[in-house]
Amino acid sequence: MHFSTALAVLVLLASYCEVAAQPTNAEVLGGLAADCLTEVPPETFVLEAPALAPYARAALIARWQTAGRRVFADTVRAYPRLRLDTAQPAILYARQGRRRYRRHVTLALPYTLMSAEGEVLRADVCRGNVQDVVDRSALVWLEDPFYPETVGARPATGWVRRYAEPLLLGGVAAASTLLFFSLRSR
Repeated sequence: MHFSTALAVLVLLASYCEVAAQPTNAEVLGGLAADCLTEVPPETFVLEAPALAPYARAALIARWQTAGRRVFADTVRAYPRLRLDTAQPAILYARQGRRRYRRHVTLALPYTLMSAEGEVLRADVCRGNVQDVVDRSALVWLEDPFYPETVGARPATGWVRRYAEPLLLGGVAAASTLLFFSLRSR
């Protein structure tokens, strides 16, 4: 009894550790934004990103500060400005075997770099994508319902779930009803 309980606990812990090792969709999107915009801003600048999600903003600021850049949030200072517009993330899942999905994350982040005087120095769209394989059971931990852009589109169910199971259940119900009434009438 104790051995089977200990074994069940070990299996649960192992599955939790595997799920914990996979980055969440918000972490992947933040990492994509940080990788994409690593070389764009100058050493000292003002960040204007009113519509950017908090997870992406935090990842960007952390990456820039570890690189030695000075990031300001106010608009009073006379430094170059980096304006980030609304990000356009997309997360898609494709079936990869029986219990695994291939996660495809793409991000398009429009930005404008302006001088302290307001002259546009650079305007572009930063694009990035990442693919990896995740467990189907881990989707609960990978997606954040508070940020709808982190919830991916799941693939359609297979033909067994769509056609075979309803037909089988209907057949079983019909057979049990037929047997019930035929045995009851005797």
